Amino acid sequence: MEHQQEDITRNNLLACTTDARKAGLDFRLINPHCNDYADSKINKLIENVFNEYNAWNDDKGTQLIFCDLSTPKQHSQKVSLDNNNTTISKLKKEEEFVNINEAIEQTEEENNKSLDELLAEQAKFDVYTDILKKLVAKGIPQNEIRFIHDAKTDLQKGQLFADMNSGKARILIGSTQKMGAGTNVQKRIVALHHLDCPWRPSDLEQRSGRVIRQGNELFMRDPQNFRVKEFRYATERTYDARMWQVIESKARSIEQFRKAGADVRTLEDITSGAADAAEMKAEATGNPLILLQVQLNSDLRQEEMLYSGYKRQIHNNEESLKNNISRINYLQKNIEIYTTLKSIVNSNTNEHFQGKYYQTQSDNEAIAKDFIIFKDDNSDSNKSKQKEIESIFDRNIETLSKDYQKEYKIFEYKGLLISGEKTSLNTLSFYISTLDGKIFVEPENLVYIQDNQLLSLANEVNFRGFMTKVNNFYNNLDKFISQQNAQIQKLELEITELKSITGDNTPKYKRKDYLEALREDNRIVMEEIEKMSKQKGYKSSFVPKSAKILEDLNKHNKIEVLSR
Repeated sequence: MEHQQEDITRNNLLACTTDARKAGLDFRLINPHCNDYADSKINKLIENVFNEYNAWNDDKGTQLIFCDLSTPKQHSQKVSLDNNNTTISKLKKEEEFVNINEAIEQTEEENNKSLDELLAEQAKFDVYTDILKKLVAKGIPQNEIRFIHDAKTDLQKGQLFADMNSGKARILIGSTQKMGAGTNVQKRIVALHHLDCPWRPSDLEQRSGRVIRQGNELFMRDPQNFRVKEFRYATERTYDARMWQVIESKARSIEQFRKAGADVRTLEDITSGAADAAEMKAEATGNPLILLQVQLNSDLRQEEMLYSGYKRQIHNNEESLKNNISRINYLQKNIEIYTTLKSIVNSNTNEHFQGKYYQTQSDNEAIAKDFIIFKDDNSDSNKSKQKEIESIFDRNIETLSKDYQKEYKIFEYKGLLISGEKTSLNTLSFYISTLDGKIFVEPENLVYIQDNQLLSLANEVNFRGFMTKVNNFYNNLDKFISQQNAQIQKLELEITELKSITGDNTPKYKRKDYLEALREDNRIVMEEIEKMSKQKGYKSSFVPKSAKILEDLNKHNKIEVLSR
């Protein structure tokens, strides 16, 4: 019998876990030819969604369905309802022309997909389409069921959200990433469905956050009786149980961490065996001073630990004060930079994609050439101009990806210069600067890191995606300025607090007398024990001073608590 070599691309923990999760959702994600299981999560979902749809039909109540493990293969309104599951139209042989003016309107979210979404794209069967077809078969109009993936641009998202809030659309299906923060569709929501379980507690919070928020008109009409229903689906004896267990475990750990005090820096030894052994040894000697020495030594160690924490906190406060002042100066400079960039962009606004591109010559000299791509123009001339710019862009990216640590000019766009550099073996970094070079920034969204080592580094950058990222940076300048100002306000409050507990205002260690007394008591008790061992009949009259000081401290603290 021949032994076939194991396929490590399939026989690994991640692949097995993914298949187990798919099987819990719908086995057709693994084998699209399998029968539709009557009691599957999808079919239970259909029943619940249809019941809630009818129950709230008069009020046009809306519902959200979250599913991360599947993505739709087409637009919700272009899904064919035929049994053969064919699409309405076939793709053209020629690649469809996409005007760059439309591409740069898309958000970066379209380019950043989760692992679940990437895996789902490879499946032949998709849950979204299955849900839509079954709901339509029950009598729900197709135009009332939407996929979050239908909306590619901010304008399209705004229209989709408006349709949900007005009740024109009643059911919205999406993933956590695409239907998370910024999805404001809460005006008529009556039900939330979790068809699968996400990996992180924060993802679950994001999902619930689409519903648990102000602005639900049905709640405001009857706050005493109205409740949004939340459905969570799990398939027995599948990996679903493990997923919900993981979420529970992570959430509990995070909650414990959040509840821990900010001043907690050191944990005591939770194993008491050593201390018990020391006390047992002292008891066995029959000398009460030795037992007292063990206790005093233990008290001193604990007090030294508290005192070290006090000194560490004082040092941290002083460092935080310095860092906060330095941080404010840095943020203020950033605000000046972003404000300048914003004014330049605003003064160079144009409805068409226009600027200059740089073409590197044989002598490595870059020549700037003007270009303009007209919006809503699908003429051959406009297409030709765009293809020419794309081609030059690709050549420039290929050149800089092979030339380590040499900066190349790429574009002048909206009054700013965009340049790039290969900063490491697998990283391309792009910069935005003023034409005079006095202001220079490196946006985080314009750093490309090579994921696939088998492909060229230049393959990480494509023209449309790159311009989308650039445009997003321009559009977010106001947001950046606002974020910097918010951070400055927060730091200023912290500085005020830190100044009240640093420098001349540094609080004294309230237990310093007790600490000094413990140190002295430990020294004296050792001397007394030595005397008893050398002098027969010597009786010690030693009484630790620290005990009385600790008693006074406890009384004082008790009085303070009662006075509050």
